[in-house]
Amino acid sequence: MSYAVDHTEPHIHAADRPLFMWRQKALTMLLRIVLIFALPVVALDIFTMIETRQPMPTLFYVGAYLWVAVITFVSRIPYILRVGTLIGIMFLVGSIEASLYGLRPPSLLFMQASIILSILFFDVAGLIVVGTWVAAMIAFSFFFVKQAYQSILVTIDIAILILLTAMSSALILNLMKTMLHSLHRAEHLAVEAQHALHQAFHDALTGLYNRRYLDDQLSQLLARTQADSTPVSLLLLDIDYFKQFNDTYGHAAGDAVLRAVGVILASNTTETDIAARWGGEEFVVVLPGLGVERAVERAEQLRVAVQQLALMYSGQQLGMITVSIGVATFPTHGNTVTEGLYAADSALYAAKRNGRDQIVVAGTGGARPVRTTSVVRAESVAH
Repeated sequence: MSYAVDHTEPHIHAADRPLFMWRQKALTMLLRIVLIFALPVVALDIFTMIETRQPMPTLFYVGAYLWVAVITFVSRIPYILRVGTLIGIMFLVGSIEASLYGLRPPSLLFMQASIILSILFFDVAGLIVVGTWVAAMIAFSFFFVKQAYQSILVTIDIAILILLTAMSSALILNLMKTMLHSLHRAEHLAVEAQHALHQAFHDALTGLYNRRYLDDQLSQLLARTQADSTPVSLLLLDIDYFKQFNDTYGHAAGDAVLRAVGVILASNTTETDIAARWGGEEFVVVLPGLGVERAVERAEQLRVAVQQLALMYSGQQLGMITVSIGVATFPTHGNTVTEGLYAADSALYAAKRNGRDQIVVAGTGGARPVRTTSVVRAESVAH
């Protein structure tokens, strides 16, 4: 079942909003219940009116029913008017029943409904208002309705009924507030915990994972790699001439570059990949399930994407940004996290030494420079 929820109360305190939302949904549900179960009663009243030729109070009941239908399905009607209308109708129906038939179960039940709804939806203020209404109705019935003018005990019984109804309604409201406050607090704590967890495993500047998270995930990935022989590749990226860039444009511009590179890494990795800031201007991308050739293809995509960056900072066009990338694969280039990272770092150092803006794959033997999209294996490169 869907509910028509009114969002036109912008000044509600955040802690009170869960209760307000509950009241809105409860009100819509109550209005629909009234429409469904009051329909046969209203229809019967109409047939009775036709037979007796007495239009009142049937015309009032029909008008009240139609108005309930309006406030149920027209969501633009203010929340306070919808609640007030429902409570007012309950009170008026109870008053009419008491005037016609005395203080019998129908009038008393409508009286109870008025008290319960007033307290649940308006707290103490609602109790004061409905209490005044009910007291007036009792006084009217006591002095002008013969059925009620039988004993002072009737008035006492009604007062006890009102008191018990008010007490039970207030207790229900208090329990509801406590429960909703606890839920609101739990949601707030969950958000804080999620935020703290995000900060614990993410780099504040780029939004990528940090080295702590990377170390933990790499250890788990390598354990699975040793179990099922699935390759895991590492891309170690370093922004070329980053110190010179900072000196030329300033550290704030350097931070902008780091963030831009972080966006590229995040947008060019899949859900199973891990993109992390290794430290300073160095980044690591972990590619589970990819061997050397596929890892080189992904590295080239990243290198070209960074090279195509056109950054503006403080109205100034920044210079071209490039990265050097070292590639290593488990278990080809190592069986431990330390060995794999050392192999990738050695390849990265070879890429920077050979001219930067290129990709080098860890291996054995010598190394030669790489231009544009070409790839070379760096063999036995020492940092």
